[in-house]
Amino acid sequence: MKKLLVFAVVVGGLATMTSCKKDYTCTYDDGTVTTYEKMGKTLAGTTETACQLGGGTWSSK
Repeated sequence: MKKLLVFAVVVGGLATMTSCKKDYTCTYDDGTVTTYEKMGKTLAGTTETACQLGGGTWSSK
């Protein structure tokens, strides 16, 4: 029973880690839209900063 519980926890943890990636967009006033697919949280934070410094609006899908 303990082995089954440990296996379920490991599988649940892996599912959680892989589902943390999202799609994001950076939209500029001139109508340009850049889409970023399946980005992790750390990279998304860095890219969001670059988008905003360039005058864009950051959003997640």
